[in-house]
Amino acid sequence: MGKKKLLVALGLLATAACADLAGPPGDGPHDEFAAAFARVDSRAGATVGDHILEQAPTAPPLETYELSFWAVRGQARYVLIRYQGDKNAGQGGDPASEPQAGSDLAGEVFLSLYIPRKALSRYPNGERIAWGERVRITISVDPTDLYVSLEPSGLVFNRRARPWLYVSYNGANLDYDGDGDVDRVDRYIEDNHLRLWSFDYPSSASAGPDMRASAAESASSGKSKSEKKGKSFIGKLGKLSDHVVSW
Repeated sequence: MGKKKLLVALGLLATAACADLAGPPGDGPHDEFAAAFARVDSRAGATVGDHILEQAPTAPPLETYELSFWAVRGQARYVLIRYQGDKNAGQGGDPASEPQAGSDLAGEVFLSLYIPRKALSRYPNGERIAWGERVRITISVDPTDLYVSLEPSGLVFNRRARPWLYVSYNGANLDYDGDGDVDRVDRYIEDNHLRLWSFDYPSSASAGPDMRASAAESASSGKSKSEKKGKSFIGKLGKLSDHVVSW
């Protein structure tokens, strides 16, 4: 499924605007942030499509934004997508070379997918996948948002041998609430509400997507934003679908 389809479907789920929860003005910064935290709590999870993280302007491009490969029942597969470049470029060697903005991300893994050899189970239409049969899987990454599409959507995996999906938000814009600055509210969002969400599409488009948090753990939980190598999610997949890092 593509990002466009998701956003159209999310429009069908629009709800009435939330009431103003700012409350009366507080007596200091603590009260100001407490009100902001309350507003975040009221919005988190209800409007996932509005809170998808974006790649930071300083982040280098990915090596590719679309990757296809054959998954075979009976053979393990591991694929990954990295940020372009070499973080050591410009450090020694050619003295004229200069490190590029965001070079600390160069060469780092943005996404990886591991499929155990017994993972493939059923095609999207419910037909069983025989031992030795292969399925063409395509990973598409949005160039701006942390939005990943895995196709064929609905491909079912063995519940005892589920694939592992890893997604890093190390290169994301840290202004998670989009208010123009990075402050305690953004750190609060990261520590309490940031999730890897998956989207399942029912047969009837009018029903809208089924939004749910995938089985993922935040490797950054409880860590400061300076510990960037921990900014990632990893989770097991029951079937192929679209995924976003959002709150």
